[in-house]
Amino acid sequence: MSYDIRIKNEEKPLVLADLKTYVNSLPNITDQKLKIGDDYYMEIYLEFGTPDGEFTSPSDNGPVNCVNLCVPYAFMDKLEVDHEVYYQLAQHLADYMQTRAYDLQLDIYLDEASFQIRKRRGLLKFCGYSAVKLVDGNKLMFDDSTFDSEHYPFSINLESLDITQEMSKVNALHTYIERNSLNCVLSPNKKLVAVSNLSTKSLKVFHVEGENYMDLLTLWESQAICECLKCGKILRMSFSDDSKSLFTTAVRSTALKNWDCRTGKLIRNYSSYDTPIHSWIEINDNLLCTVSHSGISFITRKNGKTIVHVHPSIDNWVVFTPNGDYEFKTPTNLIAALGRRIDNAYCFIPSLGFAYMETYGLHLFKLTEIKEAKGEAKTNLLYSALKDYL
Repeated sequence: MSYDIRIKNEEKPLVLADLKTYVNSLPNITDQKLKIGDDYYMEIYLEFGTPDGEFTSPSDNGPVNCVNLCVPYAFMDKLEVDHEVYYQLAQHLADYMQTRAYDLQLDIYLDEASFQIRKRRGLLKFCGYSAVKLVDGNKLMFDDSTFDSEHYPFSINLESLDITQEMSKVNALHTYIERNSLNCVLSPNKKLVAVSNLSTKSLKVFHVEGENYMDLLTLWESQAICECLKCGKILRMSFSDDSKSLFTTAVRSTALKNWDCRTGKLIRNYSSYDTPIHSWIEINDNLLCTVSHSGISFITRKNGKTIVHVHPSIDNWVVFTPNGDYEFKTPTNLIAALGRRIDNAYCFIPSLGFAYMETYGLHLFKLTEIKEAKGEAKTNLLYSALKDYL
């Protein structure tokens, strides 16, 4: 996964060969890749973007109207380096293309004055949870499977809706995603299998009998129940608990898509504050929990509305609701155990207008543009928000 910045000028496309020559003439760039030692790395994609959000790679003489800059999160996570290198390159290319550079994570242009306080420098150092699972029947456990690093286990009890962070760190278990041309997943009732095709950016659902089905290539050419089109290059997919629908995420997409397994039609898009969703779990027929680099979101299944959002930090957490309420907690015994303070940690939730800032151990809420906080901190805001959905 990567931190993405997009530069797009639909009115004045350039010729691929010309833009490629210019990009590769810039310092520290070879074959559309920025590399400075072991600390800086960025991939540069020169593409043609359509109005419906599809991107293609043109021929050398073909038109280019979009440049996508992708920095792997492992490099954005390095607090000791100056991330201005990436932002300055993005702005330079935007000036060359006579347009603006757009931060896809923060939902803001780089040349806007408020961008400076919204940069997520090192945010993944403080919010690296990327996987969720149900343990002991009533506890959501959040884990970091993105980087080989230590983190504090984080869980939510679905009965009391208490949030818990352990005092001791554990090692993250790094998982790799295989991207074969064909990939599959079996439904919970073992009667369906979904097969994604990276080359055609499509997805098919087939009838099967248990786990012993034919090889994927033969299965792909056989009669399918349905085909889901324009689903992108599938990154992760899973069936719903009742095996009636399918959830998917795609490369360079922030949406969690839900497909009907009978018709292949898109039921709904779910999103989490313009950041890619890495993991999800169905709580019940009413509620979905998603995990992204902006934090943990509880979303209604019916209309995709975010009910409550939780942002875990290294030694505290903050809960936001769309109406502007917040709850913040720092376990004092954990701070004492750490024996240190965190400087300049930022979390910005664009749809809520919140910027949470932690500076020299002083915990502040800096509220910008959209809403003001209402009321005092709640004793258990998570319970107040979710009690009618459980």
